[in-house]
Amino acid sequence: MEARKRKETEFVQLSLRIRESLRRSIEKAADENGCSLNEEMTRRLEESFNLEERYGAPHVRDIAQTVAGMIRVREAQTGKSCNVDLETFRSVQMAMAGFFGLPFGDVKMYGDPKKWKPAWQAGEEIARDALMNLGGIRADRVGQWIKTMRTGETK
Repeated sequence: MEARKRKETEFVQLSLRIRESLRRSIEKAADENGCSLNEEMTRRLEESFNLEERYGAPHVRDIAQTVAGMIRVREAQTGKSCNVDLETFRSVQMAMAGFFGLPFGDVKMYGDPKKWKPAWQAGEEIARDALMNLGGIRADRVGQWIKTMRTGETK
């Protein structure tokens, strides 16, 4: 007897094993979003596939996440949002200039003026800080991107 072929829109039951800590995180998010645990898990799974479609290749997604991470790191350091605070905005600009290998001149870094450095160097450090705060991005990929953008060398 041949198995019945399911429609793409048909709901199926799936048994899944996850850590209790992850289940609690999903449950908390479901409560915050006013939906069931099942709806939250389904939405998040679908969203992960949408990210692939939105960004295309994994390295493009990694770059976007790294840029977002740089912004979060700078905002955490200043305690202000880059879209309302000019100093934080300039700090994010400098970090991105350094990450993408663009000239930005010497810039003020927080703290001791003896520790000020060129933007490309500060941007590279900020990108690496961002990577430490983000999961799932390989540091060697970002290091290679920084080198490629600054020197034009691909390996």
